[in-house]
Amino acid sequence: MQFTAERDEILLAFDGYLEPRIGAPDAPIVASIVGPGGAGKSTLLNSIAQQTIAATGVIRPTTRFPLVWADVSHPADYWGEFSARISRHLGERVDSVLGESPLTEHLTVIDTPPLDQLGSADIADQAVALSDLCIFVTTPTRYADGRAWDFLRRNRRRGIPILFVLNRLPADVAEQEAILGDFAARLHQRELLAAPDASLLFGLAEGDIGSSLENVEVESVSGIRKELTEVADPVYRQGLVDETLYATARMVAERARALTRPMAAEQPVVEILVHAVATAYEAEALTLDEQLELGELSSTSRQDEWAAAASDVAGVVTRRAGAAASRAATAWSRQEETAELVELENPELWRHGRTTSNATILALESWKSGLAALAATHARAGRLRWRSGPRAVDALWRTTLSGGGDLPRRTSRKFADGGRGIVATARAELSEALREGLAHDAARFTRFLGSDGGEDLYAAIVDQADLLDARLDGLASQIPSSWSEPVENVEVVAPDSDEVVSIQVEEGSVIVELGGQELYRRIEAVGAQRFEGVDTGGQERSQ
Repeated sequence: MQFTAERDEILLAFDGYLEPRIGAPDAPIVASIVGPGGAGKSTLLNSIAQQTIAATGVIRPTTRFPLVWADVSHPADYWGEFSARISRHLGERVDSVLGESPLTEHLTVIDTPPLDQLGSADIADQAVALSDLCIFVTTPTRYADGRAWDFLRRNRRRGIPILFVLNRLPADVAEQEAILGDFAARLHQRELLAAPDASLLFGLAEGDIGSSLENVEVESVSGIRKELTEVADPVYRQGLVDETLYATARMVAERARALTRPMAAEQPVVEILVHAVATAYEAEALTLDEQLELGELSSTSRQDEWAAAASDVAGVVTRRAGAAASRAATAWSRQEETAELVELENPELWRHGRTTSNATILALESWKSGLAALAATHARAGRLRWRSGPRAVDALWRTTLSGGGDLPRRTSRKFADGGRGIVATARAELSEALREGLAHDAARFTRFLGSDGGEDLYAAIVDQADLLDARLDGLASQIPSSWSEPVENVEVVAPDSDEVVSIQVEEGSVIVELGGQELYRRIEAVGAQRFEGVDTGGQERSQ
């Protein structure tokens, strides 16, 4: 649907950064290194670390999967949460290097695959969405690439601070100045740099950093190391975290509210699409219920052992899911809004999902594991002992798959009604397990409909209002507590500066305009700002 990409982006911002950073404001700063292939990202990381962290070489790309460099001294609960978040958003294939360094005591670095590697632009976007800071590395021959500018444009909307590094400059000083000046002008033109000032960039000449640590000129990267080391300074750190939190919260709030408009406009179509999916999968669920009642699942499954039977039954469910998917996709192809989605963009929707069989087996395993407790509940007092319990479970799952007839006589005597009640209950619960498999497959369709869209996200922001107030200098107090609550234009003028912060609601979206001088000299974001307790000289002040 029209708003799916917007919804996914704000979900990533909220789940990947905003909520965990608010919950752990003192956790290490996260910086992502991003750039095109051959820019020297991994070599730069090794040079900054003054040790070999990432592989380097002439074969491109040398970084094929994200790499996390973190300190071994970080608490286990932080590392567990961060690792889970990394895996959730970047995939299971993430390399990690843990060590001890003064730099990583307060900093965790993510090295990303090249932007021009297939699929890596999405990885870079998601890595940056988890980060407080982005280090963008490019070269004189690559900084005009379209993919790089697309990446910068996307992340400009979020407002994350970006540190720009132009590597492999020519040796001639005049040429260096010309190239740096052109890059700075292009960044400023696209609102990525506060001014067309080359001194806001880091320039590294060809050969300043090499493929081995022996070739590293430490002085050439000392400025970058100094910037990253300053995150240990409490004032500097608070300013950096507040800047990224403020910008991310603003983006999430704006887009969550804006989602209500397309969601409302498309709601009639959404209802038609939801009905088509529900009808298709419910029809197959009823067919499975009928097969279960008639014992037809038993005739298709091997009952000599549970694993084989579960696999066979999962196959039946998967085939039913394929039939439902075909019917749902046909209905969606007849709607103008989703015809292209199923016919061109997601042709896999016409058949069952790749994980449907596994999901069904998991549901069946859960059902079988509950049979022991079910048997214990229905058994006559003292009749179900430790030896007879497993036999009763085996008899129960076989009888249920056979259509819910009578239990074997030896087993039925252990239950008050001959086992008829427990078999009926087991059959009802098995029906639910089969429906879980179908629901897993149906979710491939419903994820496009944005049922967890703007309103839920906006409610989550409001729920975090107190924490946002404390960390974001009153931003949350300017966000309305409901969708319909009007907000007056607000203008806040700091008494000791010319800085103006204007917060207003326009056409249903929160719009924040920030003025004033830049907070950092080298770390730039769109609309540089100052926060309470921090000024451009790093001194404390009161608002």
